[in-house]
Amino acid sequence: QRMIMLADGEKLECSLLPPALQQVEDQIDGEDESIKLSIPPEGISLEKLERRIIVEALKKNGGNQAKTARFLQIPRHVLLYRLEKYKITV
Repeated sequence: QRMIMLADGEKLECSLLPPALQQVEDQIDGEDESIKLSIPPEGISLEKLERRIIVEALKKNGGNQAKTARFLQIPRHVLLYRLEKYKITV
């Protein structure tokens, strides 16, 4: 959040990220889960990234919105809001 607030322009540049964040490893609930995040050198909009994550999560869950919301660890109404916001059809 801080990086977004301090960044110039509408896109985050990969070069602004510390090297450790260019390939993120996260530990969730005691389980080691690797999250590989590939950020293009020219940057990417946060909205575009969020949209891609939602589309991939929907595919992984067979289009089931309730399962996708649980998978993304967000309430279903938040997923529905974002589906409408990004004009994603299931």
